[in-house]
Amino acid sequence: MLGPFAFSTGAFVFGGLLAELAASLEVSLTAAAQLQTAFTLACAVGGPVLAIGLRSWDRRRLLIGVMIFLACIGAASAMVSGYGALLVVRVAGGFVGALTVPLASTLAVSLVPEAHRGRALAVVSGGTALAFLVGIPVGSLFGGTFGWQAAFWFSGLLSLAIAGIIAFAVPNAAAPPPPQGAQQSPFAWPLTGLYGATLLGFVATFSTVGLIGPLITALTGLSGGAVGALQVLIGLGSVAGLALGAALAERRGPASLLPLFVVMAMGQGVYVLALGIGAEGAKGLALFALGTVPGAAALFATFPVVATVIAARAGRAATLAFAINGATIFAGQGLGVLLGSVGFGIAGLLGAALCGLAVALIGVGFALRLRDV
Repeated sequence: MLGPFAFSTGAFVFGGLLAELAASLEVSLTAAAQLQTAFTLACAVGGPVLAIGLRSWDRRRLLIGVMIFLACIGAASAMVSGYGALLVVRVAGGFVGALTVPLASTLAVSLVPEAHRGRALAVVSGGTALAFLVGIPVGSLFGGTFGWQAAFWFSGLLSLAIAGIIAFAVPNAAAPPPPQGAQQSPFAWPLTGLYGATLLGFVATFSTVGLIGPLITALTGLSGGAVGALQVLIGLGSVAGLALGAALAERRGPASLLPLFVVMAMGQGVYVLALGIGAEGAKGLALFALGTVPGAAALFATFPVVATVIAARAGRAATLAFAINGATIFAGQGLGVLLGSVGFGIAGLLGAALCGLAVALIGVGFALRLRDV
């Protein structure tokens, strides 16, 4: 859990500081947002490539090494002086850091009985929720108080500390999960369909979450460290979603994806409504919460649902399948930020929210095909 916590904190810690970072580096807000796009697209490539190339390596030691690398990336991100150098550092961090979630997921399912894999994977995914609940808001607070570089220093030190915790706490004997029944190729249906659902969920959500700082400011008038405080709402929704997803994974399986995508579409629809009527102040805050908490809960509930099916069907290829699913997560984040930026360029924040709503509705149709897998 702590591995994804550190990785997700470092990945999104500057999301609430985009305006400050852009002004400091003398680039546009859209260009600053593309740092996130570059990071996540590098994750999408690096996860599967490294999962294949390093498949014979000890997973525990490899996870520790990735955490130490991310600590270096955090420090480097804080020390670079130009946009181009920061872009290169973020790409390197994304490429290697993409191994965090598949490694943590494989270690987790190897340590529990098959019947408890849904819960174990929900705990691992809880690291990402914890990042939105604690890590990212705290980093945003540091960045808002001491400058955006402080947010990266925070994420780097966090990764270093967690490398030590993993070295001390995770058992040595973890191995890839054994096959359960007939092992399926990670590139065959229905696994490919589950990757597609993951992709659509993240594209829809990050069309607006990628611009979370400007969105919060537009609806509430708050900026700086206060943005980080409101990002806690994403974490609260995420924690609730993981608990829900663990239960759904063990009871309803992929059929639960349909109502989850409906809720995601409703969340984006609330953003469209709030921006369309020009909501601000208390009304804007209420509508932001109404769109954010259920939307985050629905997105994170898909984590254990999808991961449990992957663990059951991919067998010894689970690490690669987790990496491919992780790649779709990161690709969805990057493409979501890119799509939201395009919408923002055309019609401001309302354009970004409309893009998120459109993709979420496509996801509803896609989830219909996965009900019976």
